[in-house]
Amino acid sequence: MLQWKRLLIGRGMAVKNLVEVLSYQRHDILNHMQVLLGYLKLGRYEQCEEYIKRFVESTHRDSLVSALGHDELAAYLLTFNVFNKNIVLEVEIPVPFSFSRARNNMDAVCQWMISLVKAIRDHDANNQGEPSHLILRMHKEDDTLLVSTDYSGFLDAKWEETFSVLKEEGKNCGGQLTHYERGEGEVFTEWKIPFLT
Repeated sequence: MLQWKRLLIGRGMAVKNLVEVLSYQRHDILNHMQVLLGYLKLGRYEQCEEYIKRFVESTHRDSLVSALGHDELAAYLLTFNVFNKNIVLEVEIPVPFSFSRARNNMDAVCQWMISLVKAIRDHDANNQGEPSHLILRMHKEDDTLLVSTDYSGFLDAKWEETFSVLKEEGKNCGGQLTHYERGEGEVFTEWKIPFLT
């Protein structure tokens, strides 16, 4: 009986999350349409065209995330901005690739990337009311996956402790931290991970 209750609660949460995502997307599209309508009414056709180009680029980025070949990672990244209001995530994938084409098991790497983004989100501190900004970049070069995070905002005092754990988890996935920089209001990390195809 307890398993059925857990299953129903899990399904209920999944449905609630799906409705929230769809509502967010509908609201987002309506906002885009209102901006475009405003530009058209004012005769600002060049701004209208530029806005449409930016929207198409954003949609293309989402398509690249969807094509990563790891549903859990793609779902987490695509819905991040729906469920997190204090930090804005942007994902950059310069060249399309898929984890499903890797010979080595990349599931641990994808789970580690989720943990990396979650850790930054969880340690995001007060940014004077403005949302922080995080860019996650994934670039496959030959047999190597380059992953970087570029965070603009303030992280709390416990970040370094969590980051030490993330470094160990990254090593366990075969990854290597190649660059770490923490300055006032920004943190940058860069990692190399074997990606055999």
